[in-house]
Amino acid sequence: MSGNKSSSIYNNQYRYRLCRYLLTGVLIRVIFMPFIYMEGLLYTYRRSAFLLFEPSTFLDIEQLIIESFQSAYLFIIDKIFPYFESIKIILLNEEPYTSWYYFSNNEYVFRTLFIFKSLYLIFDIIAAFIITRFYKNRDNKARVFKYWMLSPLIIFIVYMVGRLDIIPVAFLILAFYLAKSGRRDLSYFIFILAAFMRFFPLLVLPFFIGYISRKKRDYFAYGGISISIFAIIELSYRFVFSKSLFMEIISSYHFELLFIRPIGLFPYDKIIIFPLLYVTALVFYFRSKDKDLALFIKYGAIVYLLFFATSVFYPQYFLWVFPFLLFLLIQDKKLTILHIIQFIFFLLLIPFWWKWPYSNKLFAAIDFEFFDRFPNLDEMVQISYPAPLFENIFRIVFVLITLSIVYLIMQSIIKKKSIEDETY
Repeated sequence: MSGNKSSSIYNNQYRYRLCRYLLTGVLIRVIFMPFIYMEGLLYTYRRSAFLLFEPSTFLDIEQLIIESFQSAYLFIIDKIFPYFESIKIILLNEEPYTSWYYFSNNEYVFRTLFIFKSLYLIFDIIAAFIITRFYKNRDNKARVFKYWMLSPLIIFIVYMVGRLDIIPVAFLILAFYLAKSGRRDLSYFIFILAAFMRFFPLLVLPFFIGYISRKKRDYFAYGGISISIFAIIELSYRFVFSKSLFMEIISSYHFELLFIRPIGLFPYDKIIIFPLLYVTALVFYFRSKDKDLALFIKYGAIVYLLFFATSVFYPQYFLWVFPFLLFLLIQDKKLTILHIIQFIFFLLLIPFWWKWPYSNKLFAAIDFEFFDRFPNLDEMVQISYPAPLFENIFRIVFVLITLSIVYLIMQSIIKKKSIEDETY
C-alpha cells in the first residue's frame, strides 16, 4: 500500500515538473512571438503566399514541401481572419524591402506575427514531447524536456529570428524515435521527408543509414532507394523545367557555404576543410562495429559542429545541431557550459557576418523608423577599433569552443561511453 502511495506521489511530481517547464517555456515564447522578428520570417511566408495565391510565380522549387506546410496554414488563416486580406496584399508585393516596411507598420502586425509563429510553436512542442519518449527514467524525461523548453537557442532562432527550420527538425526527431522503436523503414522515409524540406539532414543521411541497417543488404537497399528517389526528382525536374535541380543546388549560395573556408597551401593549391573532415568522420563511423543510437547521435553532433567551426552560416542553421547535442548536454555539465559560451559568441558573430543591426531587424514591428536609426554592432565597434579584428577574435573563440565540444564527444566515443545506459 505504501509502495503504491509513493509511486503515485512520484508520478504527480513528474507531471508537475513537466507542466512547470511547459508553461514556463511557452510563456517565454509567447512574450517574443508578437513583438520580435527578423525579415527572414516574412520572406518565407511571402514564398508560401505566392505558392498559394499566385502559384505560377512561385520559383523556389527546392523548398516546395516545407513551403506547402506554410501555404496550407495560410489558407486556414485566410479563411478564419477577415483582416488577413490586407496582410495578403503585403505578402504578395514583389519588392522584399517594401513588403517588410509595410508589414512592420501594419496595424495588425503583432496579431499576425503571433499567428505566423503559432505554427512553429505547434511543431516545437510536438518535438519536445517526442524527445521525452526516448527515455525510460522519468527524471531524465523531465530533464531533457526542461533543456528543450528553456533552450535560448530554440527561443532565439524560432521565436526571435522566426525561421521555419523547427518543422523539419521535428520530423527529424520523429525519425530518430521511430528508428529507436524498431520501425526502420518508416523512420527512413520520415528522414527523407525532412531532407526534402531542408538540405541539412542530408549531411547525416549516410550515418543514419548506417544506424538503421542491420545487414549489408540493408546498406544497399536504403542507399539504392535514396539514389533512386533523387534520380526520379532530378529527371522530373528536368522534364518540367528543362534544367538540372542537382546543378542548381550545388551552385546555390547555401551549398557554397560548405566549401567557403579553404586552407591555402600555395597560391593555387587549397584544401577545403569541411569535406575533408566530413569524409574522415564518415570513415571512422563505418569502421565502428556497434552503430547504435548513441554512436549515431554523437557522430551527428560532430558533423554539424565541424560544419559550424569551418564555415560561415545563417543563424537558423545552428538549430540543426541541437537535437543531437541535447542528448549529450543533459549528461555532461562541461558540455552544457561550453554550449552556453558557444551560443553567446554565436550571437556576437551574426551582426559581423551578415551586417545585421539587431535593433533594426528584431524590433522593426515595434517602431520601424525609431530602431532603423540604430547602427550595426560592427559600425559601433569600427568607431574606436577595427571591426574585422573583433570579428576574428569572436570567430577564433567560437571555433575553439566548438572544437572543444567535438573533442569531448570524441572522448566519449573512444571510451565507448553509452548514453543509452543512462538515459534510454
